[in-house]
Amino acid sequence: MPRHSRTKLLHRVTLFVCSGCEPCDQAIAFLQGWINGRAQAEMQVIPIAQRPEKVVRMGIAHTPALVVNGELIAQNLTLDTLAEALRRGIDERVDS
Repeated sequence: MPRHSRTKLLHRVTLFVCSGCEPCDQAIAFLQGWINGRAQAEMQVIPIAQRPEKVVRMGIAHTPALVVNGELIAQNLTLDTLAEALRRGIDERVDS
């Protein structure tokens, strides 16, 4: 029998970054503010040097790169494109 739950879906939001990358630092700060208060999402920041095999497997060529629930959403993000990707990738799915 299916369970009916009023709890929102949990989304895993992963940001792949590299060191010394100002856009990556800005994306991390933006994502930390965005994730605050969103019980349906959890955040992970992965430096590409720590997980090169995953970077290659996912096809990440530019940072910062956004992955939601294991799916590469966007790379080489500006804050505007990050906000839009999060809105399309998570907020619209939760609200519908």
